Amino acid sequence: MEIRIRDTEACERQPQLLWDTIWVQRTDAAGGFGDWILARSDAGDQVESLGGLRAEAALHTATLLCLFTDAPARADDVLPANDGDRRGWWGDSVKIDGEPDTPIGSRLWLLERAALNYRTQQAAEDYAREALATLIEQAAVARTEITSSVDVSIGALFLVVQHFSRVGEKTYEQRFGVVWQQTLNGARMNYGDEIFA
Repeated sequence: MEIRIRDTEACERQPQLLWDTIWVQRTDAAGGFGDWILARSDAGDQVESLGGLRAEAALHTATLLCLFTDAPARADDVLPANDGDRRGWWGDSVKIDGEPDTPIGSRLWLLERAALNYRTQQAAEDYAREALATLIEQAAVARTEITSSVDVSIGALFLVVQHFSRVGEKTYEQRFGVVWQQTLNGARMNYGDEIFA
């Protein structure tokens, strides 16, 4: 999949505006799901999008898709459910000439049942860095910085993603969080669209 970003958000000019993916919050660790919304004049959406889908945050959408779409597990990865499901997206097997051969998504899903500790925190950073590398390879951003923190008292892991342009200007900053549990029951996920109280 080729990611297209508008020039005001990125390093190279892109001719086509793409619609935003917004994430609908779920109250369990199965996560959220991506959805599209209609552009509305009362919401301040761009005029070019009225009558269609909102296209205001292409870099945020690309970041969400890179981080929260399940990349296929590698042969040496330990699967959290031990059920043989290596996940991945079927669209990665269908390539248009000239498209990069990198699968979309991240391996963050492998941490679903991991203990909330330093090792998991480092793995989350590594998986996020790996997933967002496609934005650099495609010249959507010049550089990406990822930091993480853990708050054991509330059982949360946070990732902060920052993207920078060629001139070093910060073009994007977002904090993503997962409220952690050892099982899939009841954990809340935050895809950067909602602030936890």
